[in-house]
Amino acid sequence: MDTPGGDGRLPIIYVRGFAGNGGAINSAVDDPFYGFSQGSVHVRSDSSGRAQFHQFESPMLRLISDHKYEVPVHGDQWAFLQGVDTRSVNPASVWIHRFYDDSADTFDQDPESFSFETAARDLFKLIKLVLDRTGAPKVFLVAHSMGGLVCRSLLQRVIPEELAATDGTIDPAAGAKYVARVFTYATPHGGINFAVGFGLLERIRDATGIHGADIFGPDRMYDYLTPAARRRTLRRESFKGTEMPDDGFPVSELFCLVGSNPEDYDVALGLSSRAVGPRSDGLVQIDNAAVRGAPLAIVHRSHSGRYGIVNSEEGYQNLQRFLFGDLKIQIELVGFTVGRDAPDEVEFQLDVGVAIRGLPVLVHEQSAAHFCPVQIERWREGDPIDSPKPLLTTFLSSQAPVPWWADGWSPGSGMR
Repeated sequence: MDTPGGDGRLPIIYVRGFAGNGGAINSAVDDPFYGFSQGSVHVRSDSSGRAQFHQFESPMLRLISDHKYEVPVHGDQWAFLQGVDTRSVNPASVWIHRFYDDSADTFDQDPESFSFETAARDLFKLIKLVLDRTGAPKVFLVAHSMGGLVCRSLLQRVIPEELAATDGTIDPAAGAKYVARVFTYATPHGGINFAVGFGLLERIRDATGIHGADIFGPDRMYDYLTPAARRRTLRRESFKGTEMPDDGFPVSELFCLVGSNPEDYDVALGLSSRAVGPRSDGLVQIDNAAVRGAPLAIVHRSHSGRYGIVNSEEGYQNLQRFLFGDLKIQIELVGFTVGRDAPDEVEFQLDVGVAIRGLPVLVHEQSAAHFCPVQIERWREGDPIDSPKPLLTTFLSSQAPVPWWADGWSPGSGMR
């Protein structure tokens, strides 16, 4: 490449999700890639629950094979970066933010307690080190679950505060100087709520901070997402986790992949999915899994596990097209009118599925069977019949690899 990142392949930093504490943290750190290298062999084929075999290698292997990324490890990625020269590392590389290592008692008999804020600050240190060693202008952030909140804390609070002027003035969009795009899998952008308990479970969680899970409650989210300099104008009572500042990191560069399969999330013997409810991925409710105004896709995947959203073909296809795609596609429904003569109590819903030729999965799916259909407003007197109904925004790539068996496809024949 002529210039670092000049071909669109920027360094990718992966930020994993919540592990709780104790044995769960020990298990997390045992994986060299914190789950980004996990694959699967199951794919749900329809709403009846039947599954079919589909071998998905993992996001990491696909980035290596499809986009020629490298994964420098050398025993310790952080130590490796500190020991090499500036601009000596391939920008097309994958890095893992291993923020749980200091909290594992398998490495130290007296481990440190996990700190969300420290994870966000250390992510900024890693970004700056990666940029220096690769010479790339910016990085891509890819995150699962809580990792997406770590990325948002970095962009909304850590970077603006660390780069604040001497008089305390901050630039809310300062994170865009370091980060090009952010892709989140199943992140609870609006926190984690339960469909049972009438709010009691959330209050107990937030009051006790059990296993550190209060980070998914509104008080803690307000704290780590809101710079101190803005708290006079953005008060706690008006804070919404699903909203990002209009003058901050552009939401157009944040993609939210949302899961709609709670049945296959078997954590805590299925108690989690029953508590969160059917309109979820088993842990994060659909309404809390996206930032307002950001592009998103909904796929029938669970939060993790055999049918997990990260280790899925659906996730990877959305990921690669958002990071490397050269076409932004906005899909709208035009000239469709319903309800002209229907009773007022009748509601209308629309099932939507988006497929890409040659792929065995849907890259976006909203349906009543999965509790997430598109709600259609009824026709009203005076409304123009051609008013567009926005359905979704997605991305395509003229360079994305496609299977050789794709019907009607030949090299150079079109977009994927």
